[in-house]
Amino acid sequence: LLGLGVVISGLRGRTSGALGGLAIVATIIALPIAGWNSVDRFDVNLQGRASDSTYTVTSVQDAENGFAFTFGDPVVDLSRLDLSTVGEDPVVVPVDLRAGDLTVIVPSGVPVEAEVRVLAGNATWTVDGERRSINGVNTRPHTFTTDSVSDGADPVLLLEVDVAAGDVTIREES
Repeated sequence: LLGLGVVISGLRGRTSGALGGLAIVATIIALPIAGWNSVDRFDVNLQGRASDSTYTVTSVQDAENGFAFTFGDPVVDLSRLDLSTVGEDPVVVPVDLRAGDLTVIVPSGVPVEAEVRVLAGNATWTVDGERRSINGVNTRPHTFTTDSVSDGADPVLLLEVDVAAGDVTIREES
């Protein structure tokens, strides 16, 4: 609508003025959100608009179906996940959050790899007694790994985390 207002102002022989500035700001904000919303995840097990709940997963199938949240402060607890039957391929867990603070709890002593993409915000990895983090505005994924994966072991659990705006914390069970 703002773009239409700018065009009409131009056709009337006037400058866009404040309307043009407002249109630019709205475009800068709307484009990333529109791009994020265009990604369809039909394979996602749990989709929620707002969530401040904890989701404890015990089956591999439920974990692989994934999670998608619009906003909130959800906790995805994978610490009780039964990984005894996992073969060569890792359990891939997609988790998407558009805005908020996401916490993912992983089992202790399990080789884990996390591909984390945070468009605007922070990602914190607190596993194997170490704390690493990234922050800022970034469109590229960042990979975190447990020490065992860094030393050459294949991951048993692979997290694919996408956050548009907010914070994600991946931590080991206490």
